[in-house]
Amino acid sequence: MITAHSGCDGYAMNSEAYIRHALSLPIGALEVDVRRDIDGGLVLTHNPIDPGQDCMTLREAFGLFRDVNVCVNCDLKEKELERGVLNLAGESGISRERVIFTGSLTDWRDEELSEFVWLNPEEVIRDFYEGNSDSERVIMEAAEHHYPAVNIDYRYVDEELLRQAERYGVGVSLWTVDDVQALPKSLQAPPIINITTNYPMRLYTFMQERGFTHGHSEGFSR
Repeated sequence: MITAHSGCDGYAMNSEAYIRHALSLPIGALEVDVRRDIDGGLVLTHNPIDPGQDCMTLREAFGLFRDVNVCVNCDLKEKELERGVLNLAGESGISRERVIFTGSLTDWRDEELSEFVWLNPEEVIRDFYEGNSDSERVIMEAAEHHYPAVNIDYRYVDEELLRQAERYGVGVSLWTVDDVQALPKSLQAPPIINITTNYPMRLYTFMQERGFTHGHSEGFSR
């Protein structure tokens, strides 16, 4: 599956223009960054909200793609958001099967929510990207707690991690792949279920030319 990174193709991040553009592309999911505003509402923003900042609400975003067959990757930028997002999705007519969580979790061991989560390694190992890249532990924890996938910087993925993922039945979601020509052949492997990119059409064309058939524009199925 291809996921459009928030602000893909140069559009403003988390904007209505970005969402409308992403929905015109052959993607399986689009990503939005989610926080709460000072009133407790769910809004789209990557960074903490500045005074007077006008953010699109998650309810407004859900309204734009309610009737479009794509998943939404809610990249959670703070804790205590998961159940609020799921409740709002239900109120907005978005089936729970279309919701994916990445980013900050309230408790990564909460198996009531694990089916929705592509687990970021730093949730398990805080300094994963600062030298403690124990990928086997991350994969084993993901399998033990029933996560469908891990969501990882593609530069930290090698053949050994892919073997571990396949062994334990854990999918791998790669972020953020913009230079498709630099994508190692070893990363084109069955455990990989998703690639997030700022250039969805570039990646789509690359995959089409190489005969990819596994769901790059068909969405994510649990």
